[in-house]
Amino acid sequence: MARRLRPLLFLVAWLGALVFVGCHLALAWETYDRITDDPKAIAPGSVAVVLGCNEFDEADGVRVAPYHPRLDAAARLAASGRVREIIVSGYLGQAEAMATELRRRGVTVPVVRDPWGWRTVDSVLRARARHPDAPLVFVSQPWHADRAVWQARRLGADARGFAAFHGTGFSARFKGPVRELLAKPKAVLDWLAGVPPTTPTPPAEGFL
Repeated sequence: MARRLRPLLFLVAWLGALVFVGCHLALAWETYDRITDDPKAIAPGSVAVVLGCNEFDEADGVRVAPYHPRLDAAARLAASGRVREIIVSGYLGQAEAMATELRRRGVTVPVVRDPWGWRTVDSVLRARARHPDAPLVFVSQPWHADRAVWQARRLGADARGFAAFHGTGFSARFKGPVRELLAKPKAVLDWLAGVPPTTPTPPAEGFL
């Protein structure tokens, strides 16, 4: 019986690997030239979306390495004069904290809180619904921003990513990128399957 199952298991594993690699290649192919850390590459009048992140890990209280670099990048982009609005997206606590931190960094452009961006795809859908005609710029680390750009382009948006520094330490260099190994294929498969948004609030509503 086990011998009969081996070819089937091999086929399933081979197909899984093919899907896994194909999803990563699809994202990389479409977004490799759309991630930048140069504000001059961002179209004037763009809307920046800072993707949600906690300052401290909820489990052990350790500072989350990407948090402050992500906000530093958003503040630098705002200072360039290229964006007309910044949306800080995530859970309510994340959105409130990030908005406060941006103000502390001297950001003067309008900062809009989106407490319904529970997943990256929710943040993308909601930013697109709020600004259907504006270029969107997703501010995060490169390994995360490319997924948001890919999702936004599925909606027809002119989207780019503004790369934040990874941060320092193990979590900065490995935790996020390792998570993306599964997050990227999931994003592609969710799009193919038409998985609906996680949050119950209509995409164009609920901003603060």
